Amino acid sequence: MVIASLRKELQSEESTLQNFLLLRQEFAHRRDTIGPWLDATPTFTDLMESRKLLRSLKSKLRHLQADKIDLEEVGMLLYCFIIMAIIPKWEV
Repeated sequence: MVIASLRKELQSEESTLQNFLLLRQEFAHRRDTIGPWLDATPTFTDLMESRKLLRSLKSKLRHLQADKIDLEEVGMLLYCFIIMAIIPKWEV
């Protein structure tokens, strides 16, 4: 009875040690993969260039939308002028 319980406890400790070794290997692998990221200093040039590009594209879009609105207004004015020019001819 005592031997069986000792054997069971030894097996439990062995499985705990195996789990510990697996965790240690996983940690070492992750440390090796993350190492270059931790050592390198961050560069924000790409981010800043992307932000500048996005700002310029937004600005171009705003200008194009304003131009479209202006053209629509001019088109409506021309349409009104044409209608006003045609209607008096029909009345005669």
